[in-house]
Amino acid sequence: MKARERVAGWGNVIASEDAVVYRPERFASAKQIIEECADKTYLPVGNLRSYGDVCVNGSGAHVRMRRLNRILNFDKETKIVTVEAGLTMSELSDFAISKKCLPPVVPGTGFCTVGGAIGNDIHGKNHENSGTFTDHVVAFDLLTADGKVQTVTPESDPKLFYATAGGLGLTGVILSVSLKLKKAESGTLKVKRQQMPNLTALMDGLSQIKDDYSVAWIDALADGQSLGRGVLETAHSVGIEVPYDAPEPTSVPFYMPSFLLNKYSVKLFNYFYYNRAEACDRETFEDYRRFCFPLDAIKHWNRLYGKKGFYQFQCVLPEETAEKTLRAILKRCSKSGAASFLAVLKKFGAEGKGMLSFPRPGFTLALDFPNKKGVVAMLKEFEAMTIAAGGRVYLAKDALMSPESFEKMYPHKNEFLEVVSRVNPEALFTSNAAKRLRLNVK
Repeated sequence: MKARERVAGWGNVIASEDAVVYRPERFASAKQIIEECADKTYLPVGNLRSYGDVCVNGSGAHVRMRRLNRILNFDKETKIVTVEAGLTMSELSDFAISKKCLPPVVPGTGFCTVGGAIGNDIHGKNHENSGTFTDHVVAFDLLTADGKVQTVTPESDPKLFYATAGGLGLTGVILSVSLKLKKAESGTLKVKRQQMPNLTALMDGLSQIKDDYSVAWIDALADGQSLGRGVLETAHSVGIEVPYDAPEPTSVPFYMPSFLLNKYSVKLFNYFYYNRAEACDRETFEDYRRFCFPLDAIKHWNRLYGKKGFYQFQCVLPEETAEKTLRAILKRCSKSGAASFLAVLKKFGAEGKGMLSFPRPGFTLALDFPNKKGVVAMLKEFEAMTIAAGGRVYLAKDALMSPESFEKMYPHKNEFLEVVSRVNPEALFTSNAAKRLRLNVK
């Protein structure tokens, strides 16, 4: 149950090289870890799919919840399922589809755990319609720093509920979760992909199409009249059954030499990806998991960025400032030649209810950059642009934000700290990100 190993965020830039890791297999063993080892600090983590340092606890311990992955109960009438926190989105999707349902919200990877989905209050390709993951959570069992377990609902303790939603694991260990699934005739989506010649067309497409799911890939190296060109993907659930065999993903067996990822190789990839969509400008039927989890088609894809890893930057910008700021960010990317395979644009709906939730109305852009000279300075520029535009940066992806910037982006910080001081007064639960952003109360 206890081991020493390297723990890193998915970007592989921030790591604890010799971390203490616990892997509880029952609720009682998770409780025992907290009760008997109270002289250390702990961080509850899932599958380590957060990109920066929110899932790293320096020299402290990590409580990896992945082995707590059982389905505990399912109510056929209400469609409420109760699961352990280590269940992945992929496993949840498999179960939901077998019951003629779909998960209400999933991220771009099926490897994220349910506990992690609450801790980062994740969003999906359907935020405008369905909000964040926690919007569909009925209750969760939370192990707090005093060793007690309490069932938390939006009604029983709303402040604790919404501090835990997006709270980065700082309020305690989520043990189990009850959430409402979405009724669906099948696990099939009708999908359409369309080329969009520039940023304006792409943003207009996201604003005008009212489908269940929508997302856009952007060629971040395009410039001039083609700045922001991309591929718009939309989808909605249908009653048609299509065969689905979980594909065996292609694996990146080792860290690639850093020189292979450059503006020329990425430009070539972007050219083929953009022009591939021209042949796909028609509706197709796809399994929900294939559409929602595109990042899982390549196992260990983070190794493509080499041993030095990569940074991901994701911001959300209000509609009134979005296009101007997105243009400035994309122009800076194109000018720098910084290589980003992953450049994704989505439209957000209502503000997230969690005190540290990321979503707010507007557009969100996500970009990946290899850990190379000049990248950190560029990302700090993007951070400043985001603040000037009235937006915010996603904590689950971040590794660089200053505490001063955090206070400008997240207005409910003090309210969050009040809750943490109640349930985690000695900063038993902490992380590198918590220390960097000054979220430790002790």
